[in-house]
Amino acid sequence: MAPFCIQDKYTFKGLEWEIWEKVDGKFLRACLAEFMAMHLFVLLCCGCAMVTLALDYPNFMMVAASFGFGILVLAHVFGPLSGGHINCAVSAGLFVSGRCSLLKAVCYTLSQMLGSICGALFLWAIFGNDWPAARAFGSNSWDPAVFTGGQVFFAEMLGTALLMFNVLSTIDIPIEGGGPLGVYPIAMSVMIAHLFLLPIDGCSINPTRSFGPFIVANWAQIPTPFNTQQWCFWFGPLFGAIIAAIGYEFGTLKPENFAGAKDMDKSLFSADKKKRPINKAKRLSLTIQQESSDHSVNDVMPISGAVENPLNRPVKVKQNKTEQPVYSTALQQAPPSGYNSNPDVNHNRPPVQVQQFDGHDVDLDDV
Repeated sequence: MAPFCIQDKYTFKGLEWEIWEKVDGKFLRACLAEFMAMHLFVLLCCGCAMVTLALDYPNFMMVAASFGFGILVLAHVFGPLSGGHINCAVSAGLFVSGRCSLLKAVCYTLSQMLGSICGALFLWAIFGNDWPAARAFGSNSWDPAVFTGGQVFFAEMLGTALLMFNVLSTIDIPIEGGGPLGVYPIAMSVMIAHLFLLPIDGCSINPTRSFGPFIVANWAQIPTPFNTQQWCFWFGPLFGAIIAAIGYEFGTLKPENFAGAKDMDKSLFSADKKKRPINKAKRLSLTIQQESSDHSVNDVMPISGAVENPLNRPVKVKQNKTEQPVYSTALQQAPPSGYNSNPDVNHNRPPVQVQQFDGHDVDLDDV
């Protein structure tokens, strides 16, 4: 229950914003999931950037793919627990669009900031201070001689708007429970944004992902211009996510079949769904189909003690038929008693006439 001075919900033009929600074990577990997801995201993806940029021929595609597929894996793992935001800009956009509470967005942001710092500390422990490339543990920056702060702000805003719009449109797919396939377009939007922004500023589109490496780089006393540039990696993505959420909710591109505001944990991963109970009386539905000579089904008979079939679908089971063998020669059958197959012994035996047999019992003496 919200404190006495705070309303639980606010409504504006049919859109409802939830301010407070119940803080219970499920809520705390979701915050822990966001902490773990951001910790692994910074550790693995920023670590991949550090390794890739140290190669003789660095490849931006490798870095972009690591961030895209990293989101795909982590969102699928932690999505059923927290929704898999892994980005405070996404949390802010989901609040503006009425899909999560303000309390959840704030707590997720704090959890992500701590996870980002923890992941950067692990990178510091692995690579130390003398790594030849991306020494600041994947911190974002730009060259003031090439780009201005306004240009980088605008680029970060566009990249995050693409991500946020993709998140919202993926949530509103007609069929719920997209699972890993539902996360795939979101992950691909992350990869495309990295391909666009990596040459500009290293691509943030995620303030909490940039926060941890920035803090740890300062603790490691690595000389960088990050202290004067960090503002851009917070306000640019947040502004882009909020603009995308407002444009999506109040614009004309929202699907008409939208059925209500939902967060990603329920819409993509169906975390609130339970398996439907199956009537035990309908589970014994395995049947056998008898085939006539023209292969038509004459009758369907239930089998006593049949195997359980949860989908309650008829199962075709063909009847086993005993095929009589067809012999091309008489000698292919078992020889009669007293017959010796040695041609020297049976040279006086009359020749055997070759005859086609249909499998019925035939006496060789009658041939």
